[in-house]
Amino acid sequence: MSQTLPQKLLNSPLREAIIEVRFESAMPGLGDILPGVLYSTLKGDYPEVTTLPLANVPRTIRDKNPLFLYQHSHRLSGKSGMVQIGDRVVAVNVQNYPGWQSLRTMAASLIAAVKQTGLVKEAERFSMKYTNVIESQPPEHQLSLINMQVRVNQQVPMEAGFQLRYEVQSGAYTTIVQIVPNAVAKENDKEIEGLLLDLDTVRDKPGREFWSDPTGLLDEAHLACKTYFVSLLTKEALERMQPVW
Repeated sequence: MSQTLPQKLLNSPLREAIIEVRFESAMPGLGDILPGVLYSTLKGDYPEVTTLPLANVPRTIRDKNPLFLYQHSHRLSGKSGMVQIGDRVVAVNVQNYPGWQSLRTMAASLIAAVKQTGLVKEAERFSMKYTNVIESQPPEHQLSLINMQVRVNQQVPMEAGFQLRYEVQSGAYTTIVQIVPNAVAKENDKEIEGLLLDLDTVRDKPGREFWSDPTGLLDEAHLACKTYFVSLLTKEALERMQPVW
């Protein structure tokens, strides 16, 4: 039986959402010209251009260091969020989550603009990263908010300094999960302390159809990510988020 998912959370713990696409470039040094090409299409939504530190690293060094391969060199910003661009990567990033339908539209518009340039080949992978911080303060045991039991030498570990990273598979999608108690996030100049639940759902080799019609694959990734997130929550934690069914 499939899990019933809430339509939305009135008290959402989501602090940031990123949809990223990695691709094979059709030319060397694409990150030097792609921001300008995309700006001509996206400037209505993202009118502000920022050069990131990577752009100042000499091209000879960037091309030789694999650590720079998927890093961002430029950013386009607007009221709704931002687009980040590199040699072989683009991403749309929002901190004030507009809901899945709006985020999917933003991602699809970016993907269409990238395809229109004619400067990219195969999509190597895409990912959907949702960073959540469930507000909670000591003395509450934050790990009790999720359906997880951890024992070290038959004892529950202290939450101070605790970090857990693991991966789960759902069909073609891999979700990388990070759990960190006592994390701090900022929202509208306010600090929020609580349990970090970071889920990064990845699909490798999405195929040629991704550039033409990405919405179906984006919906699949979103469903995999949302389903696993809800499954992690205890009943009490989910009720705290005020779900709408």
